[in-house]
Amino acid sequence: MSYYKNLITGQWQIGDIVMGYGTNIKVDDIDVKSYDVDAKDYQVPRSDEKRFGQDSLVPTTIEFNFRILHNRLLPGYEDVLPNFWHSMPTIEDLQREWRFDAGRNRWGQVKPLYLKSKYDEREKIIFGRPGQFTVTQNDMYNGGEVVEVLAEFRRGDTYTYSLYEYAVTLNQSFPTTVINGTGGTGPSWMRILIAGPINHPILTFSNLYQQDHDIVIDLDRNIASGEIVEINSEPWSRRVINNGSPPLNLSPLLIGNTPYLDRLRFDFNSDVEVSLAGSGMNSSTTVLVLWRDVYQVI
Repeated sequence: MSYYKNLITGQWQIGDIVMGYGTNIKVDDIDVKSYDVDAKDYQVPRSDEKRFGQDSLVPTTIEFNFRILHNRLLPGYEDVLPNFWHSMPTIEDLQREWRFDAGRNRWGQVKPLYLKSKYDEREKIIFGRPGQFTVTQNDMYNGGEVVEVLAEFRRGDTYTYSLYEYAVTLNQSFPTTVINGTGGTGPSWMRILIAGPINHPILTFSNLYQQDHDIVIDLDRNIASGEIVEINSEPWSRRVINNGSPPLNLSPLLIGNTPYLDRLRFDFNSDVEVSLAGSGMNSSTTVLVLWRDVYQVI
């Protein structure tokens, strides 16, 4: 498991490898491809008019042009530690991260790409999967000091997310709270952690993104003390599970007027009221509603 490494402005991180300013992996060019539009337009028969259906946005790729400095030492000093190159990643290390063997064959698995944005100097994450990784053969084998690489990253959606998660807490003493508008410039997905004991928890949200009525999440389950249930609307991990070993899929227990999870989004500029109902609660019962800020640009 990799962790964010406190990047400086202009740096990127994939896995444990940091790229960009101040490293031996120089990022010469970044080409953020525009998203495509899956248009559902159709011509009205026997007229000069067009009708518009339900369009969707299709995420594309980010292409990187890297120059990786060779980690070569003078003859006779290759095994001397510490040395200048000892902790610096090689082209093999970067290729290994880009192959993504740990998640490439797993359905729905994504890999985070971290960055410190030059646009607004915020720490951000892009969710997706690595794509092609092309090495310039001439530099690799003709004794040059650098290896040039063209690599792509396939985005999972059209947004960029804050590194940090924000949260509000609900419990027996404070069953209602207000989220005073999320930050960023786009709608935020949410995930909900319910720690028992609580019987048949019901969460009600007002003023969610593009919803003109209250949204109710109705979970037909008695959650025991020590059990935690996650209700997650994030597109890269959309699920309803508990902390069992193995976890149980609890999606069939969402009943009543509970919408599909892709409706659970906060708007970035609107206040949202959240309330909790259920029986059998005590001082250990806790509900966390978490989200990340969402940005339109990298």
